[in-house]
Amino acid sequence: QCSCTDASLCQPLSTPPAGREVFAFFTGNWTNLNFSTMTTAAAFRAVDPQLVCHAHSLGVRVVRSAPFDVSRIENSTARSDWVASQLASIKATGLDGLNLDIEGYKGDPKPLTALVTELYTSMKAWNVHSQLSFDLSIFPDGQSAHYNHKDLAKVLDFIVPMACEFTRSLPYSARLPLAD
Repeated sequence: QCSCTDASLCQPLSTPPAGREVFAFFTGNWTNLNFSTMTTAAAFRAVDPQLVCHAHSLGVRVVRSAPFDVSRIENSTARSDWVASQLASIKATGLDGLNLDIEGYKGDPKPLTALVTELYTSMKAWNVHSQLSFDLSIFPDGQSAHYNHKDLAKVLDFIVPMACEFTRSLPYSARLPLAD
């Protein structure tokens, strides 16, 4: 089922992650991405198998967003079933990991931490170099009651600070590119 000219490119990367992460989200045409500085390409939609081939040929990880229905977070069976389905999906598609986007969560932090811990443990048992990241708002007002940041940090490769709403409200002249 591998669509790459080199079948090894259909497998997740087996190298340790970069010391400095350059994480690029995209929702559209991946061929417009600049792969020269990024270390991870993160898709919010289905991942084109040719993206995996191209990114892996350049040593760039490919992850996809993994939303979870938080109305089921108290149900440990639902959490375990979701973890198993996510792991099966990344194995089948040659992805390097997942990016969890559970911003705005307002429930008990314990089941959320349990979900992330179970996913992290399963992914690392499958591939020690797999990557699990988590999106959090850059405005943590009120998050402490719902996210156990310290425990989440223990079972994540990194946290992605999300500033989407913030940057949309800035005047164009204030949107500066990231420095090297």
